[in-house]
Amino acid sequence: TTLMWRDTRLLPCAACANGYSCRTCLELIDPELCPSPAQLELLPRRGCSRRTERGELCEGDGSCGTDNRANNCPLQAAFFGGGEQLGDVYRRVDCLDAETIPSPSL
Repeated sequence: TTLMWRDTRLLPCAACANGYSCRTCLELIDPELCPSPAQLELLPRRGCSRRTERGELCEGDGSCGTDNRANNCPLQAAFFGGGEQLGDVYRRVDCLDAETIPSPSL
């Protein structure tokens, strides 16, 4: 099962939290919008990558420009082997690079 959030916003690629690393735009989840710790157990263990689907949540592990110390969402202790843990939870979103916007015809 994959955690997905539908989002139709289109960010400028320069606004991606991961700097558009791996040609993937990731947005850090607001702590107040974090899924429950039980839901976060469903995150792919591979971390955030180019394989992360649009709208999918992922655990930032330092790959693809993610911050391994973002600590924005609480996780269940069992997810990472015990103890109070905070996850670095991102969502893949679409972005638009200014260079790909067609110039208006005059």
